[in-house]
Amino acid sequence: MSASYSYSSSYTHEEIPAGTKIGEFEVIQMIGEGGYGQIYEVVKDIENKHYAMKIEYLSARKKGLQLEVRVLKDCQISSQFPLFVDSGRTSTFRFFVMELLGPSLSQLCRSLSTRTFSKYTYLHLSIHMVRCIQSLHRLGYIHRDVKPGNFLIRPYRKHPLCFIDFGLARKYITETGEVKPPRKNPGYTGTMRYASLTAHDEKELSRRDDLISWFYSMIELSAGALPWPGSENKEKTIKMKRTMEIEDLCKSLTPEFVDIYKMITALKYEDEPDYDGIVNLIKKSIVNQSFIVHKYDWELMNRHEIIQISTIPLDMHDLASSDPALNKNEHEGGCCIIS
Repeated sequence: MSASYSYSSSYTHEEIPAGTKIGEFEVIQMIGEGGYGQIYEVVKDIENKHYAMKIEYLSARKKGLQLEVRVLKDCQISSQFPLFVDSGRTSTFRFFVMELLGPSLSQLCRSLSTRTFSKYTYLHLSIHMVRCIQSLHRLGYIHRDVKPGNFLIRPYRKHPLCFIDFGLARKYITETGEVKPPRKNPGYTGTMRYASLTAHDEKELSRRDDLISWFYSMIELSAGALPWPGSENKEKTIKMKRTMEIEDLCKSLTPEFVDIYKMITALKYEDEPDYDGIVNLIKKSIVNQSFIVHKYDWELMNRHEIIQISTIPLDMHDLASSDPALNKNEHEGGCCIIS
């Protein structure tokens, strides 16, 4: 079975059988699972169009689906987020339906023989990841769980990524547009491997922390793994994040990322990041590389390899004028086209 969505944690509910009707939708197959429930590929009866349905069991210990729906609805003005289709509930679970997308960056990276992205791929994707994060921030939210598994492929060159999974998102601005003051004891939020030191210290997170998690994600995508063990050894992970030299941390990345890391870590809680400055440094790195092959890594995979990791074709398209997911009104700071 091919899969496009992957979530960690175990679950205790049986898989919903193919052919089961949930409202207007019919289950095709399960494509992801986690502690909250599962994600299914579904088809809408009338349209015969395929979507992704995320369900959260009412008995789940941690709940975030209602928040996720609220954030995703707010994000519909931007092409950097999945198209929201529907939501509802049954006697045992809540669900929402969204655009069916390709695999996550973590799935793609793991499927490669090198388990790392090429420089061309990780540099170009890094810009799109920053623009996705910027778009969410401009809508007034911080994500608080930025990682490669939360960026899915949409095979269009202008917007090749979709930012997902808003169950831990938080509104960081007030109704008047001011940054909310930090809470005293908000507790830990995030994924151990990618969490900032602020998260480990259980302090209030900000836009800066989303970008630190993005930076750690780029190390993983370029090196194949982060230098620390993550949840397997919390103390060692925190110590390494505190003590590693910047140059050692960035050795798998192009030199410009040292300056990017310094830019991000210099930010204070209330500061707005210089997204354009980060992107310009990455573009400088791209120019310095003088790439000969201008293709993403998945464009070099054969059909059999694609089927193993994706429920949709990954042939890249330049235009998609008939696709509603790609014809939303872009607000300022939308994803750039990289030449």
